[in-house]
Amino acid sequence: MDAVGRELRRRDDVPGAAGPMTPEGVVGWLGCVQAQDFAGAKWAIGNRLKRQGDGEKRADARLPASNGKPGSNGEKQPAWTDAGIQQAFNEGKILRTHILRPTWHFVTPGDIGWMLALTAPRIKAFCAGMHRQLELDGAIFKRSHATLRKALSGGMQLTRKELLPVFRQAKIRTDELRLAHLLMQAELDGIICSGAMNGKQFTYALLEERAPGGKLLEQEEAVAELTLRYFKSRGPATLTDFAWWSGLTVADGKKGVEAYRSQFINEVADGQSYWIHSGPGSPREGSSAQDSSGFPGGPDRPAFLDRPGHPAFQVLPAFDEYTVAYKDRDLVLSPKHALRSGNGIFKPIILSEGRIVGTWQRTIHKDHIAVTTDLFRPGGRRLLKAAFAGYGAFMEKPVVCHFEQEWD
Repeated sequence: MDAVGRELRRRDDVPGAAGPMTPEGVVGWLGCVQAQDFAGAKWAIGNRLKRQGDGEKRADARLPASNGKPGSNGEKQPAWTDAGIQQAFNEGKILRTHILRPTWHFVTPGDIGWMLALTAPRIKAFCAGMHRQLELDGAIFKRSHATLRKALSGGMQLTRKELLPVFRQAKIRTDELRLAHLLMQAELDGIICSGAMNGKQFTYALLEERAPGGKLLEQEEAVAELTLRYFKSRGPATLTDFAWWSGLTVADGKKGVEAYRSQFINEVADGQSYWIHSGPGSPREGSSAQDSSGFPGGPDRPAFLDRPGHPAFQVLPAFDEYTVAYKDRDLVLSPKHALRSGNGIFKPIILSEGRIVGTWQRTIHKDHIAVTTDLFRPGGRRLLKAAFAGYGAFMEKPVVCHFEQEWD
């Protein structure tokens, strides 16, 4: 399994050596980014963006510089920050909605339409039992959608609290879990999506106003496109992994792979069938080199986590696509540490050489961020501090690390 592990460290690679240069570029490359933990999801994007010092100038003139003022076109800018990604979200360059499995995800305005058309029917079927318990039916959803259209038209963006009297006036009950399901159904039906933040509160806006002109695809095209996005950004992976991540079926994954069959390589390791993208945009494109296991590319092609200058440790948020995109996480997480790490999903994680070696949690103070770690094996404090320094730069606050064990 070592060879699979080497390839696995390329799973979250990004197009080109430098990577996407905007939040919407990262989200579009990955297809979706799980985002029920909003703060963590912003770091999931920021951690994949091109960094200052990568050797090239940024092309996005709208990226704020460290003083908050836009830079000139082509000017080298500081690394993206939490505030910069928050601005991109508020401006609608990335949207947050229920679109896979179901849970909240970031998605681009250009992708939200065709992706909802593909995935929403299965999410609705998943929610049907709860809708019956809550006495929600098609007639109520029709009234709810009309109420939301009226309240949000003309660019209005309202919080859940602000929508409560709107539903009350329309005589639509919002007790128990009904409000959450009324809003999620409206998301799935393409009526609403995220608006800009109102202070610390999320708002809803009309999708047709927030993302006009999004492309639509026929179902077969949409399946093929989602499959391609998944394996380009996360391969090698199995069809079962794809089905888990997308909420679609293994049969759908097979159809998607077949649609782009010339761009895929299939390899079997320990009885598992892995699909690897090797077409346009892949770091393996045009390479015939293979390592001793038969995986393409060979060890001479640096992985995302091993490229020169990359820190020895990597700190990721909870629900990061590095783990949540796979049903089987044994290649990056030892089963004996699954419970301690929240199965590699429910807690922020620390990586070393592509594998989960610990967890971390943060407490934000006025002038710094306090981080505590739980490492599964000894590790160097200096290297860990260097990894968290990158997170501190993203948050624009110094990080003070508190280690549970004293190691050099």
